[in-house]
Amino acid sequence: MVFSTLIPDATELKIHYSNYDRNAEVSNLTYHVYDSWFAKWRESGFGSLLDFGCGLGALVDYANLNGFSSVGTEIDSDVVEKLSQKGVKVRELEQIMSGPEKYNVISVIEVLEHVADPKMVLNQLRKKLSEPGVLFITTPNFNALNRRILKGNWRALSYPDHINIFSTQSIKTLLEECGYKIVSMETSGHILLDRISGIQSPNKVSKILSIENQRNFFSKNSFTSKIKAFLNYLLNRMNLGDTLTVNAIICK
Repeated sequence: MVFSTLIPDATELKIHYSNYDRNAEVSNLTYHVYDSWFAKWRESGFGSLLDFGCGLGALVDYANLNGFSSVGTEIDSDVVEKLSQKGVKVRELEQIMSGPEKYNVISVIEVLEHVADPKMVLNQLRKKLSEPGVLFITTPNFNALNRRILKGNWRALSYPDHINIFSTQSIKTLLEECGYKIVSMETSGHILLDRISGIQSPNKVSKILSIENQRNFFSKNSFTSKIKAFLNYLLNRMNLGDTLTVNAIICK
């Protein structure tokens, strides 16, 4: 496991995350990804969702529109209030933990790398996961090809945002120590032009190769979609994808 030697305190994090844009647009490509998740969860008979670290609240809203009983949570009460004012179904973590509800799906999407004590978080969430149920995690992969190329300029190495970076082995060890069993794990995605420190104004090439433009390119037709699927297959086989995606259940 790779981690920051500096751990931000609560005040530093509160100031940092209060500056996050909570009004950003969510692209149709992201909703398409959500649809693929929903389809798998429905196949398992799941109908309730807790989104831990719900960010914009987009997944929570979209899940509720698609027949799931969904709620989000954020650790910062100010963020919870802002999201609630926008109509997002969100509650503070203390309220979630003290309530009787359990959830078929608990999603932890690009969040685990942000928390100072991931073991404590995973132990808490296990108490709220139903059986059957699935813990769904996405987080940066330390073994990513981009990290090997960019080294210290890799986008996932970003203080105070990311203070823990996992490999397939370290996240497996952590989950097992917290009472989970991994049922699937893969790595996927490769950003052709990642953020490089020192670039103050994006040039024409970097704009063309922006993350969203790359996503749009690979999704525009069946041929490019097959290219992306093949690239993800190779990245997963070699454990070089940017993102770790993990499905885990409670150990019996």
